[in-house]
Amino acid sequence: MTTDRIEINPEILSGKPVIRGTRIPVELIIRKLSEGATEADLLDAYPRLTRADIQAALDYADNLLAQDERWRIQFESLLTRVHAGMSAFDPDEIETDITAAAEEVKAERH
Repeated sequence: MTTDRIEINPEILSGKPVIRGTRIPVELIIRKLSEGATEADLLDAYPRLTRADIQAALDYADNLLAQDERWRIQFESLLTRVHAGMSAFDPDEIETDITAAAEEVKAERH
């Protein structure tokens, strides 16, 4: 996934997602924020970084977590079906289960 502010290029930091036009990895921004750095701290430390870049990094991380959540939901749905003696591979029923579970997760987040 790339955006107008995030890019993935195999020739830049071995393909890690970075802020476009820099070598600042998304991972670094998220880690610094999780360690207590403020937006102002990041802007001071990385003069090429903008507020929009920080928001793009947060959005990128959020999207990755949401993708991970969808995979977890799909896996749990398959396990539930197997344990209940149901077909684990009925695509229509599985899609319905996944969609319903994803909507529940989405509703919980908002």
